Amino acid sequence: MKDTHGLDEDGPVRKKARHGDGAMAQFVQNGGDPITAAQNEQALDFHHADFKALLCDWIITESVSFKQVESPKPQALLQYLQPR
Repeated sequence: MKDTHGLDEDGPVRKKARHGDGAMAQFVQNGGDPITAAQNEQALDFHHADFKALLCDWIITESVSFKQVESPKPQALLQYLQPR
């Protein structure tokens, strides 16, 4: 499965990019905006577990009340970021 489909038991296998071979380099070479390319590449590197850990760390460290976290505005923000 790994060689044929690029999948393993955890899902898609991430390929190690060589310098200048990434999506960002290709996008810019084709006349794309480097800022947009960087944002697109960063979005692909979003990991739900890392985000959740950072969010929990912020809530605990800053003593954010449950009322704030459960109110509609932060809920809408969190759902927009990662609706899983």
